[in-house]
Amino acid sequence: MPVFSTAHWAIFALALLLGWVLGLMSRSGGRRHQQALDRQRDHYEAELRARDAHIDALRHDQRTPADRIGRPAPGPAAR
Repeated sequence: MPVFSTAHWAIFALALLLGWVLGLMSRSGGRRHQQALDRQRDHYEAELRARDAHIDALRHDQRTPADRIGRPAPGPAAR
């Protein structure tokens, strides 16, 4: 006598099919969420690059002309 009859195999196949369908229906849309996360990360990185460029520009503006050519600025004793 076989361990599984035809009815058992049919029930097994239907259970697998039902599990597969329910699994597809309960998906959380992972691709959509991953795309949103990627957009948010790109936006954040662009903001960081813009902030760093702004800070570099401010630091560049603070330097004196003597600092820009690599010589020390004359102090009060040199005048």
